[in-house]
Amino acid sequence: MQHRPVSPQPYWAASCGEHLDPEVIASLVELGGEDEPDLIVELIDLFLEDADVRILALEEAVKVRDWDQVVKIAHTLKGASATIGAVRFSSACRAVETESRDGGLASESLEYAIESHLSSQFSLVCLRAQLTGPGGGNYQRTA
Repeated sequence: MQHRPVSPQPYWAASCGEHLDPEVIASLVELGGEDEPDLIVELIDLFLEDADVRILALEEAVKVRDWDQVVKIAHTLKGASATIGAVRFSSACRAVETESRDGGLASESLEYAIESHLSSQFSLVCLRAQLTGPGGGNYQRTA
């Protein structure tokens, strides 16, 4: 029986929980590299700010039954959340987008999208804290 070496999980991986894809997060960490180690933190901050605004706009569009606007906002959130690794939120936004294209939206789908947004937001805030550490500066890279 052969044992494969198990690569250690990065120190921040536990922050991902079930709401963030650690492979996407790792690729974003690597994208910043040595030149821009805080890039991931900047991306998290931008996503959190933008997603909050869009969720509010999504709820408003649903209230007035502007399905074209709901589709547009859900589509944008789906892509942005996938890019930052918020996989459940992205999936929930896909459901909202699909249902709204058909001219309606189940209240459960909207509720799940909002719940997924909040859970992803919490995970991203925890991840950000792990990356910046108690000093709030550059994080320590592993590898």
